[in-house]
Amino acid sequence: RHVQCRLVHGQRRQGHRALGVRQRVADVHLPRAHDGAEVAHVHAVHLLAAQAVEKLAGRLDDQQRKALAETLREATEGRRRADERKVASLVGQLVGEDDSARRAAEVALRAMGKRAIRPLLMELQKVVAGEKPNADTEKAILALLNKLAPGLTGYDPSAPVDTKLRVIEGWLNSP
Repeated sequence: RHVQCRLVHGQRRQGHRALGVRQRVADVHLPRAHDGAEVAHVHAVHLLAAQAVEKLAGRLDDQQRKALAETLREATEGRRRADERKVASLVGQLVGEDDSARRAAEVALRAMGKRAIRPLLMELQKVVAGEKPNADTEKAILALLNKLAPGLTGYDPSAPVDTKLRVIEGWLNSP
């Protein structure tokens, strides 16, 4: 709600609309009360910047559009990094001893949807390329990827490491 109010507020202030657009968009303050707050914060900044680009771009001069585009780029990058950290943390829980933590991790990863695919592939790559590959972690990641991206095919868990890494690299490089 806070994010939406700031966007509407920024649109209503016609006289000041064009001044400091980037600062208004980037100045989103959400409470950081739990571990997921960082992801929520960068997601909110990304959402606000994307909406501002869509709604205000036609009313801004070139410098302001560039500033807003830069804010969106930074927010997108911040969201990507936050997603990678979140996925890395949740992957560890997928194969833990605590059944409720495993289920919660799977629910959280599935809730991320497509945003979890690339970080999951990167975690799979780390697991496969590691000195001591963990078959349970590999299997858990593959099961999730199968649910999130059923189109990712051609992976054989019994294949040699270099073959598995080529398949993962192909997935990472596909659009």
